[in-house]
Amino acid sequence: MSSADTTQRGNLKSKKQDLVRSEIWVAAIDLFFLEGFDTVTIDQIAERAGVSRRTFFRYFASKDDVMGSTMKAFGESLQQAIRAEDTSLSAFEVAKRSVAHVLMCQPSSTITDRVVQISKRSSAALSAQFLQLPVVEENLARTFAARAGRLQEPSLDDRILASITFAATKLSVDLWVGNPRRPVDQIVEEVFAKLSAICHPTPPSTGKMLRSSSSFKSSQTN
Repeated sequence: MSSADTTQRGNLKSKKQDLVRSEIWVAAIDLFFLEGFDTVTIDQIAERAGVSRRTFFRYFASKDDVMGSTMKAFGESLQQAIRAEDTSLSAFEVAKRSVAHVLMCQPSSTITDRVVQISKRSSAALSAQFLQLPVVEENLARTFAARAGRLQEPSLDDRILASITFAATKLSVDLWVGNPRRPVDQIVEEVFAKLSAICHPTPPSTGKMLRSSSSFKSSQTN
């Protein structure tokens, strides 16, 4: 068998694995949403996905792993988007464009809404997701560091950027779920505009400052 045939076989196997993993995940999210995260069993997920219990455990270690995989997938997608952005852009602009790209690639707000609702209804589901947060933020920080040519430990700047990127993603998702008809890129633009305004507030104009100073002096004289 030629190396090309081996590569093709490897690619087909990988695609099949991705498909099975996706089907299990969708089946689990549907059940968590309809019946509640705390009550759904592994056997129910496997049956709905049309796979055996053994096959389920080839892809996921537990129900918690299914929920946590959502957070990990978002993190990996953000990393890929950050790496793909133009190196001439500022890190803040890269974060904004990456969040917009990842959310615009989601099939719809419906499945995202289901994940959000599951987390709101079950503290166990929410914990399963946020257990992945330290790893996600660390990987994002390292991605920003590598983009800036820092090959050692991520700097404080990199870690702040990672936190901002994740926070902006969560805020954008919440707003998108609340208003799914609104274009997600507009939502992301608004979130980052607010972040920029908070971090870099516009100082009062010189004219206003002079008028305020004159008013203060006048009141002092009177």
